Amino acid sequence: MVGCRASGFGAARVPSDGTALFARMHDAYAGKWYRSLVFVQRTVMRGPGGADQVATWYEALIAPDRLRIDIGSPGEGNGVLTTADSTYVVRQGRVTRMAARGSVFLPLIEGVYTQPVARTLMQLEPY
Repeated sequence: MVGCRASGFGAARVPSDGTALFARMHDAYAGKWYRSLVFVQRTVMRGPGGADQVATWYEALIAPDRLRIDIGSPGEGNGVLTTADSTYVVRQGRVTRMAARGSVFLPLIEGVYTQPVARTLMQLEPY
């Protein structure tokens, strides 16, 4: 891809490696990227028997690596809390399961723009 023009990078050289790419992404948006995002989505999951299960998810993302998903009415206390390295499943307001594995997407969609590149690389290392 040498010589190509990547969207948003103009005539700049193609980054030499992933670290250089993350540094360029960080530098382009540092201080300009959103720090929080809240949205509601209708989620359809196909169950083992083939029947669709429909739920409303209320999602809140906070930079650099916190995601809360309330599944169904937030007052019921059911959902998931996720970081770059951990996941907590909550049922009726109580943590019912913890996992030492988070979401690889959080460092890529939020962290790379809002935290030092070294931290993003550390969070992605297990993947």
